[in-house]
Amino acid sequence: MNPTISLKSRNQFVLTLFISSFAIVNIIYIFNFSNEKGLFPFPVATAIFILLLLFIKNINGRLLRIFILLLMNSSVFTYAWFHLELLSITWLLVVCFFATLYYSLQVTSSIIGITIFEFLLFATQQPQLITSLPAMLLIILLLLIIIGTQTYFIHTMQRGLAQKKRYSEHLTQSRESYLMMFFEQAKDAIAVVDLDNRVIDMNPAFEKLYGWNRDECIGKVTPFVPPENMLAAQQRFKKLHSGENIPAFETIDMRKDGRRIHVQLSMSPIFNRQQQMLAISIIAQDIAYKKEAERQLLQSEKLAVAGEIAAGVAHEIRNPLTAISGFIQMMNQDKDSPYYTYTQIIQSELERINLIISEFLVLSKPHVENKKNFSLTNVCLTIATFLQFEFQQKDIHFEQSIPIDDFIIFADENQIKQVLLNLLRNSIEAVHYGGEISLRLYAKDDHTVTIALKDNGIGMDEEVLSQIFEPFFTTKTHGTGLGMMLTNKIIQSSNGSISIDSAHNEGTTISIDFPRVKL
Repeated sequence: MNPTISLKSRNQFVLTLFISSFAIVNIIYIFNFSNEKGLFPFPVATAIFILLLLFIKNINGRLLRIFILLLMNSSVFTYAWFHLELLSITWLLVVCFFATLYYSLQVTSSIIGITIFEFLLFATQQPQLITSLPAMLLIILLLLIIIGTQTYFIHTMQRGLAQKKRYSEHLTQSRESYLMMFFEQAKDAIAVVDLDNRVIDMNPAFEKLYGWNRDECIGKVTPFVPPENMLAAQQRFKKLHSGENIPAFETIDMRKDGRRIHVQLSMSPIFNRQQQMLAISIIAQDIAYKKEAERQLLQSEKLAVAGEIAAGVAHEIRNPLTAISGFIQMMNQDKDSPYYTYTQIIQSELERINLIISEFLVLSKPHVENKKNFSLTNVCLTIATFLQFEFQQKDIHFEQSIPIDDFIIFADENQIKQVLLNLLRNSIEAVHYGGEISLRLYAKDDHTVTIALKDNGIGMDEEVLSQIFEPFFTTKTHGTGLGMMLTNKIIQSSNGSISIDSAHNEGTTISIDFPRVKL
């Protein structure tokens, strides 16, 4: 409680009791004493009038307390001095009791001290007190003991209550501080929304995960859920509004930039002490790393399966394929045969089957690498000669930008040639008739050499790009889905890296970085 408000209330209470005592004294005089003894207590009435004016003026609480105590005591003492009776003396003791209501040992002791001095004045200045002095002193002593004892216990109790209150406030402030520290420093993303789904607050981790600024979201319905998941989100909020908790589950939410993110959510309603629902808490964890681990595990399983298949298929299929291929080649020698066209198609398909088996065999057993220092410049200069026929068939304009500098890398030369041939063939298939393909070689920095392959073909969308290196993923009608996976594997084994920038109908740019060897 505000100390100023508490003191004002006590001032009002004491003043009310003093006015009530004034009224009671007057009633007692009117109905129990003669007119001679029932004179109107004018000094007390004057004091009450002054105190009421001061209270109405709303003066400082501590100053008003001093005026109340002094005017109460002095006015009653003045009245008792001229009307010395048991009732007027008792009234002076009641004023001492009123002082105890301020729960201040210093205030009460001061008033009691003043009252004792006043009684001594009564005893010395009023002869009629001499005959009854022992009785009066006994009464006074008993009353003072009662008042003093009451003041001590009230003060002790008040001090204990004040200590408990301070301790309680300290615990509350500490708890609130700890909760705020937990909220602000938690690694999990935490947000609180009201029952209308408007954001009440969010922590820094939530801002980082979803890309929204706290000030942008407070008091607003913020689109954290993508449109395709909105129905499921509405059903979850219905359960939350009915008081149910939503245990941890995996879903896809949406960042401010529209990008989808994999998260694990847990949601709970927040109740007050009266069990009224006030808000809903949302705790989100970024599980992109988990999804990536699952994807890599699935890819490893696919590779393992492919290896097992390759080991079993190679010998079981290649032997009969060799015999069939031999007979088909003999049949193809007779160009006048009515089946010549069909046997050529059979031969082409047999070669395609043999290529697929060869790619499977790469997965089934480790490839013996022959790494050495070689000129990447020479490889890039000669690679186009292997594909001249394909360029001419589609009237492709092929442009090379190869510097005079001889860039040396440490890798398997044949594997790097295979990588470039795979990527160039993909570009040839992607461009239209009369398309453009460029191959550029340059030093990215003192330690890195880069091959940039660019075409103006059909390009790829984000969904294709996200799966391009996965085994058995292909967009080709007759593709195996292993070419890009093997390309990436070769580049990584050479301590290189590959990045692809592409958009649908806007072409593709592939950049390959290799560590440069300086001789």
